[in-house]
Amino acid sequence: MHKVVIVDDDRIIRRGLIQTIPWEENGIKVVGEAGDGEKGLELIRSKNPQIVVSDIKMPFMNGLEMAQKIRCEFPTMKIILLTGYDDFKYAQEAIKIRAFDYLLKPVDSLDLVRKVKEAAIELDKEVEVNSKLNDALPLLQQEFLRNLIYGKIPESDIQQSFFEELKLNLKGPFYATIIASNREEKDSFYTGEIKKLSDIIVTRKDEIQGIEFIKNQHELVMIFSCFSLVDNSFLKKFAEELKNLLKHHIDVDLTISLGNLYKGIHHLSTSFKEARMAMDFSHVFGKQRIISVSDINLSDKKLDVILEGEELELLQKISLGLVCEVEAFYENLQSLLLHHYHSLQDVHFIALKLLIALNNKASHDAIDWIEDTNFDLTSLYQEIYRLHTIQDIIEKLEDLSVSLTHHLQAENSKRKVSVVDMAISFLEENYHQEKLSLQKISSKVHVSPAYLSNLFKVEKGKNFGEFLLEIRMEKAMELIRKENLKTYEVAEKVGYSNPQYFSICFKKYTNYSPAEFKKLS
Repeated sequence: MHKVVIVDDDRIIRRGLIQTIPWEENGIKVVGEAGDGEKGLELIRSKNPQIVVSDIKMPFMNGLEMAQKIRCEFPTMKIILLTGYDDFKYAQEAIKIRAFDYLLKPVDSLDLVRKVKEAAIELDKEVEVNSKLNDALPLLQQEFLRNLIYGKIPESDIQQSFFEELKLNLKGPFYATIIASNREEKDSFYTGEIKKLSDIIVTRKDEIQGIEFIKNQHELVMIFSCFSLVDNSFLKKFAEELKNLLKHHIDVDLTISLGNLYKGIHHLSTSFKEARMAMDFSHVFGKQRIISVSDINLSDKKLDVILEGEELELLQKISLGLVCEVEAFYENLQSLLLHHYHSLQDVHFIALKLLIALNNKASHDAIDWIEDTNFDLTSLYQEIYRLHTIQDIIEKLEDLSVSLTHHLQAENSKRKVSVVDMAISFLEENYHQEKLSLQKISSKVHVSPAYLSNLFKVEKGKNFGEFLLEIRMEKAMELIRKENLKTYEVAEKVGYSNPQYFSICFKKYTNYSPAEFKKLS
């Protein structure tokens, strides 16, 4: 049975509503009444009804003020407002505070009962939906977090409201991942005790804002957020404490790997890839160790000498779609490795560095390519690790790089066409707007003004201003030919508030004034 509170300053009306309507026959129980908004609010706080029926015009605190406070404190409560004034402003206010309905006095008993029953039905539906959502919440959380660490959610689609709706404690602004691996795959690794560790860890570390866990086969992926930027030594100390806590709570010896800490949730996939790559080196560093991605980057100084920062040069060539130069890069690298007789271990480490660079590039600019080619950093490194000649390793890396280069080359070509086409389409639909600038159009197609200006010149052989002038003048000529309009009317229809300036532009474009052109037409 749903509980209702009735608030009205007219005692006769209030008693009439309570006594003359068969509430309980309709599954409703009136649990209290009040004569003004202040008393009504106290009553609502004590009785916690699902539905409130209230007059609007009351002393001390009116019904609208009370309803606003109810909405803040009890967001699911349904509010039905009554008033003796047929005044639209009350209806507007009722809409603003999301009242369930708004009825005029004198209220028909059947209408009121019907509205209260409708409110009760809506409440039941909301309870059912919320119950299903709560049941599904753990699965939704895991799916969202997995998509997040694997970079499957575009940066533009990541909203803080998602974390609130899914009840995830990841406010940031700094984020990183830790992977705890249990190669023995004991069942105890999956116990519910793991989730309780987040509260223990957060209370012990002031810098840690929140932790969420993802179960991933024989691994536990932990996403944690920090209030401030912390250094690598802090992360390692934190990982050591986490390792000890996991050992204490689930009695499993784990290997821990760390990704770097980044500002912004959209960089979380990069941190995860780094943690994954560090974990893949557990066979080098040994089991039950804490491995940071920085350990791998610094593990062999010779590797920096071999490449000398040329990964950046390679990525630039890939971005620009320069296939021949990408092929030349690998030809030079192979010659260098063969000439200096580097060990196979060195070659494997160099291959890993290049794989990581390709992975980061693809994760940022070519998600489709990753899916189409089933590009996976772990499996690719394992494949290359099984290769035993420099030629085979370089060939594998070159094939991957050339494939990515071709993909980005095609995407760049498509993007040029699509951006210009979108800009032209917007111009043709909005040429009548007076303040139509390059900045406004570029924001609509999500590129910089300078980039869009260059695209116009390359694709259309004219700049943005010339192209817009052409559209407006052609439309103006059409209007003058087909419609009997004055010059200022034509000017307004093609985006000019100043008829004199329009006439100057028109004559410059056609060699005729609007009046002369009209006579010719």
